[in-house]
Amino acid sequence: MNWKDKVVLVTGSCSGLGLELNRQLLLMGAKVVYHSRSGSKPLNAFALDAVQKGKAIHLQGDVQSYDANVKLVEETIGFYGRLDVLINNAGISSVGSLEETEVQTLNEVFFSNLMAGLYLSKVAIPHLKNSAGKIYFISSLAAFYGLPNYLSYSSSKVALKTAQEALSAELKPQGISVGIIYLPFVQNDQTKYTLNEKGEKVEVPQRNKRLLLSQSEAAMRIIKAISRSKQRVYPSLTAYIYKTLNQYSPRLVSWLVNRNYKKQRA
Repeated sequence: MNWKDKVVLVTGSCSGLGLELNRQLLLMGAKVVYHSRSGSKPLNAFALDAVQKGKAIHLQGDVQSYDANVKLVEETIGFYGRLDVLINNAGISSVGSLEETEVQTLNEVFFSNLMAGLYLSKVAIPHLKNSAGKIYFISSLAAFYGLPNYLSYSSSKVALKTAQEALSAELKPQGISVGIIYLPFVQNDQTKYTLNEKGEKVEVPQRNKRLLLSQSEAAMRIIKAISRSKQRVYPSLTAYIYKTLNQYSPRLVSWLVNRNYKKQRA
């Protein structure tokens, strides 16, 4: 795929992996949308330069709202005249047992990780038909096995699997390809947060650095997979091994998850 002048909308792209995705896409000649949920998020010098040169725009909107998604696509089409690729990257996690987690927190995780992507995809489909475009969902290794204390996150991410499968069948005859990316642990920005049981923002737990994928490497592998129109993407050896273990040795995965949970509680 030649990315020159392709218009790409990446949700949640003013920080973290989304910001790096847009940086690499711009270097390949694409035109991008920098999206943030609310407020005027500061962009880095590279992004600001791209906006000033008309190669990028910065749009705001809460993708959990259907009306906000309509406006987001309308503004993209209004500025560029087309849309070629939609990457549903925005999402959030929460930590805590189901018993202790507030209903409002559960709703926010599910709407952010699942419904937001479906809303935006629905709005974007008519325009993607015109460009024979692509839709991609960012999922997680948590989709392969339900993680204790991350029930809402795991459940919402595994729901993206069936969404991708159904949508791929629906849209293939219309020339739109639909894929899903199962991310391993990716290095976070210092501003990255998760929600606790009450919906309060708390620091994301530290991960084993040996298992972390850099934002740059993750973005590069995602873009490469989209270029090849791959439907299911495992952008690291860790992701592929975890998927394979869950497929052929689910009891081992269950034992490992439960063992780790007992250690965390201790």
